[in-house]
Amino acid sequence: MNENKIKNNSQKFGFLLINKNEIIISKFENLNNIILYKNNNIKFGYNNNKSKKRSNSIGKFLEMKKNQKNFDLITENLSKFFMTKNKINVNGIIIGGNAQIILQYLKSNFFNKNFFKYIITCIEILNEGEIGLKIAIKKSLLKTIN
Repeated sequence: MNENKIKNNSQKFGFLLINKNEIIISKFENLNNIILYKNNNIKFGYNNNKSKKRSNSIGKFLEMKKNQKNFDLITENLSKFFMTKNKINVNGIIIGGNAQIILQYLKSNFFNKNFFKYIITCIEILNEGEIGLKIAIKKSLLKTIN
């Protein structure tokens, strides 16, 4: 992850916010944030209760199966908005949201591996919606500038 990339305000960055019920993809350019895609009608399967861990393989399989459609949707939209002619068109990508879902997505076969070297940082954000997106932007700016 290259944390020095965001210091130049004239560059363009992609933001991906993933939470249990939504996906938001936005572009941050010239200190302006533009929401490119928002879907708050999804449900991610994940275990948020540490005391009731899904330890069996069937539970994990069902959880992943539930998420495949959502991960495919994320990848499709990341490619749509942040790739032109099979080349990444942003200087970096910041991912925020639920850490468990983010980790599951990054490890999945659905994540376009071409984006890996463009990930600047991943930030756990508990807030959802545009408030969560604004917090992710603020935290990523603070984290990368300091």
